[in-house]
Amino acid sequence: MKSRAMKKSYLAKAVLFYLILLFWFYLLQNCRQRSSQVPTGEETAVAVHDTSENPVYNLWTPYGVYAAFYSPDGRHIAVGGATGLIELWDAATFETLCQMHGHTRSANTTLFSPDGKYIISGSGDSTVRIWEVQNCRLTATLPQHYNETYTTLYSNSGKLFASTGADSTVIIWNAQTQKPISQLTGHAGAVYFAWFSGNEEYIVTGSRDGQVILWNVQTGKPVRTYSGHTGAVYCVVMSANDSLIISGSGDGTAKLWETNSGKNLQTYYGAQDKILVAMFSPDEQSVIASSGDTFIRQWDTKTGALQQVFSGHKGIVCTIHNSPDGKRLLSGGMDGTVKEWSLDNAKLLRSKTLYQK
Repeated sequence: MKSRAMKKSYLAKAVLFYLILLFWFYLLQNCRQRSSQVPTGEETAVAVHDTSENPVYNLWTPYGVYAAFYSPDGRHIAVGGATGLIELWDAATFETLCQMHGHTRSANTTLFSPDGKYIISGSGDSTVRIWEVQNCRLTATLPQHYNETYTTLYSNSGKLFASTGADSTVIIWNAQTQKPISQLTGHAGAVYFAWFSGNEEYIVTGSRDGQVILWNVQTGKPVRTYSGHTGAVYCVVMSANDSLIISGSGDGTAKLWETNSGKNLQTYYGAQDKILVAMFSPDEQSVIASSGDTFIRQWDTKTGALQQVFSGHKGIVCTIHNSPDGKRLLSGGMDGTVKEWSLDNAKLLRSKTLYQK
């Protein structure tokens, strides 16, 4: 009896050992498969600062830069990042002039008002905040979104501003009263970006659902949908005369659209990961885009030919912005740095780590 019991015990241990081996073999194979996958489409449909989808480019830092923008007169730069702290820099020296405390999560956007007197920010804490540039004082906290706020921007006249969020909505605000005028609903996922037309009659949005939608600001109704991306749309920008739209997507492409017809005029290839920001060069002869693959690329607007590559970031490039004089490009990324480049030759002019004294 004792011998039988011992045999059963040995058999049970052997079976258990075999099952453990099978389990570890399964885990090993699964890890190999995951590491060899290239994210496309919905795999890259994540928040702008979420790097979890692509371990190859997952160079995250708790001090990542999510926003870096010149003031309209080119004298200042507003920088925001992972901690929620916003800094105001002297654009000529990159010296930190003051810090703005208030956000309890990431500062996703830090755009100036057209007159340069205010900075409007959107945050992972779901709030929109307005700051006075002269003394870096918080003047308003607007908790209208019920989830993360991605983009906040003023219209050209400064009479309106818009905010977009993970709650799939776009809110149009009266800048003077700081009260919502309308709420645009229609996207089937988080709305990552918005852009007012020059005449302020329209606003174009990009969403996790892969759609670009043009809305009538007054009625709050969609006018046209631009379909073609196979991943989330992280950025949408209109040309100066509103006749063209450029979009950047999680599918690794940027696309050029004709505003009135909805026709896709050009697609820009080359990025090895999601495109987070796509915009026109100051003369609109080129399209410039930042990507999760650490590079910034510049293409000919009409032909789609690659013109130059800005190389220097060590992580995802989250934000880019043209200087008001059209000579320089500002960028910020997950490596925690803000960099300034020459638009003529993609030469790095200067670099500074966020929160660096």
